[in-house]
Amino acid sequence: MKKAILLLGTSLLIAFSLYSQNLSLSTEAGNLAPNEVVYMHSEPTGGLLVSHVYVTNNGTEALSVKVKKIENYLVEGAFTSICWGGNCFPPEVYVSPTSEIIGPGETNMNGFSGDFSDSNVAGLSSISYVFFVENHPDDSVMVVFNYDITAAPRSLSLSDVDGNIPANGTVVVGGPPDEELKAKVFVTNNSLDTVNIIVRRIVNYAVPGSVNQFCWGLCYPPGVNQSTVVVPIDPGAVNNTDFEGDYNPGGNSGVSRITYVFINADDSTDFTALTINFDIEVTGVSESILSSLALSDAYPNPADDYVNFNYSIKPDYKITLAIFNLLGSKVMEKDLDVYKSKVSFYTGGLDEGIYFYSVMAGNDILKTQKLIVKH
Repeated sequence: MKKAILLLGTSLLIAFSLYSQNLSLSTEAGNLAPNEVVYMHSEPTGGLLVSHVYVTNNGTEALSVKVKKIENYLVEGAFTSICWGGNCFPPEVYVSPTSEIIGPGETNMNGFSGDFSDSNVAGLSSISYVFFVENHPDDSVMVVFNYDITAAPRSLSLSDVDGNIPANGTVVVGGPPDEELKAKVFVTNNSLDTVNIIVRRIVNYAVPGSVNQFCWGLCYPPGVNQSTVVVPIDPGAVNNTDFEGDYNPGGNSGVSRITYVFINADDSTDFTALTINFDIEVTGVSESILSSLALSDAYPNPADDYVNFNYSIKPDYKITLAIFNLLGSKVMEKDLDVYKSKVSFYTGGLDEGIYFYSVMAGNDILKTQKLIVKH
């Protein structure tokens, strides 16, 4: 099992497939990974926090795109709304009635905002925004915003065997599809009084077929999202035994993103949170996957407006072709359709320079080659 800690603020859906074929998302901070979790922090003011998301059409045809709002967890009294297609909708609207037409290679820079009002109540709320093609809803991509509303200094801090975890930090725990993962988190009481702690689980995104649960005082079944046991922590003490996030991939690869909130049971405004990304790799099958795929070199290469690939695949695996820039950021990706033999990417909107295209199975990169874009 391998683990890494990511910095703050860089990153359950059944109805939509979240492996986008044509759409990708970004914010002012840069490109977003699929299902990425973004934190926004504010003191409770009763005002609005506005989340702007930019939607890019990486395909070769114009797309009519809608937005779906999913409230993973909403603090009592808070409310959310969305703006899309030139209109803003009331909180009870979860799917935008209007759509935006995004041309090939274009990015919609001002069409979407997710508005969150804390109603002057502290707590952590989690909202997913799913962007999908109107006549092909499986072509979709999602981002999760965790709205962290608190004014008081946090009496709790978190760590693990690798060291301190910043408030709203992200920990990555990886392993193969046949290995059950267990993430240990230690909770420190930095106050001068004993604090009674409960834990809330928020499933931002779970890979289909996977199962997750957590332990705090006792271990709860997968359907329980909040602990019933209250665990007291003495002043200055560290609880390094009671919390565990358990994840069974069920043989499935991909990244599941789960937020855990540690809350003072006597003062709900006193809390801290982290997100654990359970990143399941494809192992032991790379050669088998590659042997089932025939992929041509990119043509033309250098590419101007479009780059093309011929291919043939067997229906045993889900294969994705992705294009990355020199910084390693994914700029385009498409799933290879077993019933087709050619895939094209619109490169007219990319800056000139060197890129790389990779054959991927889940998050596992099987093969990478160079692509040059020249206009």
